[in-house]
Amino acid sequence: MNTLTQKPKVDTILVAKTGTSLLAQGTNFTNAATGKTNLAAGQLGIFNADTNEAIATTATVANTPNIFIAQGRDMSQDKSPLPKRPVEKTTVISPIHGVEFGGDVCAVPLNSTHLIGADHAATSGKVNVVDEELYKIIVGFRGRRSRMINGIKLSTLEGTFTTPDYSVLGLGTDDARDHLLQNLGYNLLVQNSSQFNIMDKNPLVVFALDSDNVGSSSVTVSTLTTPGTTVVIGYTKVGSVLSLEITDSMAATFAGMIANGDLVGTEGVIPFSLNATAVAAGGLGVAGDGTSNVDRLVVMANDAKEAFRDSVPQVKENINVTIPEGFDVSVYSNKVAGGFEGKGTSRQWQLFYERGAAFKFDSTLERFDGRWIGYASDIQPDTYYTAYIVSYNTPNYVSNGTLSYAPERAILLVPCCDEALKNSIETYLNGYLGSSANTRFTGSLNSAGRVEVEDCPL
Repeated sequence: MNTLTQKPKVDTILVAKTGTSLLAQGTNFTNAATGKTNLAAGQLGIFNADTNEAIATTATVANTPNIFIAQGRDMSQDKSPLPKRPVEKTTVISPIHGVEFGGDVCAVPLNSTHLIGADHAATSGKVNVVDEELYKIIVGFRGRRSRMINGIKLSTLEGTFTTPDYSVLGLGTDDARDHLLQNLGYNLLVQNSSQFNIMDKNPLVVFALDSDNVGSSSVTVSTLTTPGTTVVIGYTKVGSVLSLEITDSMAATFAGMIANGDLVGTEGVIPFSLNATAVAAGGLGVAGDGTSNVDRLVVMANDAKEAFRDSVPQVKENINVTIPEGFDVSVYSNKVAGGFEGKGTSRQWQLFYERGAAFKFDSTLERFDGRWIGYASDIQPDTYYTAYIVSYNTPNYVSNGTLSYAPERAILLVPCCDEALKNSIETYLNGYLGSSANTRFTGSLNSAGRVEVEDCPL
């Protein structure tokens, strides 16, 4: 956006490393002996723009009218023909011209999730079992990416299973329910998978739960609250393993289900095992043989897979699950979590950098076949960031002598769980910017009306 000064709006992103601290007060921006910056890679500093010295906690607009904020950069990613760039720094921030300071803590994404069935010992909500009956689960997808592909047409998947005559098989109600849900969940999961042994390619994941964990499965729902855990959720009919690595958002979703009382956490996660081959491959037993009492299914949306170069921020889908056939109207069927993209993820900030902040170095329109050579950001993958944003104005005079202001922003990204650095930034900037009557505080505020973000939620 151009202003009257013909100066584009500038967003400067400063990224801190975990374990660093603000440059000590009184330290000069430049090392007099070496001529290099005193900032280490990933270290932030708040400087008096007139003396180039790091400010003290007692600094005010009266004794320090202008500041700038800088970050030491990791220059290992700087590529020729660009020169090495040791620091990232803002322009001069003058609170007298108006400043807005805010902060917001990160938030872990969630996966859209639906729970079917209740504890088999419950008086209501449990899955009914009828001999020789067609059971069906239909899953509809709504999200940015599914709409891009399908337009207004709702994308759906379904799983079906027709029960045998359980009296002929000699199965009691609990074993029959186990057989029904394992087969139905397996069909929903596998019939819609083009990569049987790579479950993260599926648009959804299905978990079979045994409320009593009668088979003493080593994997319980509580296990699924730990990101990075690899679990076996089933076996194909020829014994191939269906494994899945629990993502941050999956773990947070299961933790939320436990916290909300939807699940207890001790429920066993039972691999879908439909025949002897599967048992030989490591399953607890064949569905319905008494080694498990599956009584619930968890249907969870999976993240969309990103393209080689993917600029679509949204990766979550929301699912709508119905059980239109076979199930009694009293069966518990409820959406227990909605899809949430999260806040402060490294991918979100990297896309923001590529779309905005990076273009202060080159305003050429972005094209896949004509990418400009730019500086890499210091945003680390698989990291959650708390963001502090200082919005300010740079004054200038246009040719007719009228004072004009160019809007700018300094975005400070701090690893979400680095409480010491977060507290330090809040102490310095709340104190300094709060000394000006032209400062407005927004976002997460304490009782005094100053910025104070929540502790790490991870």
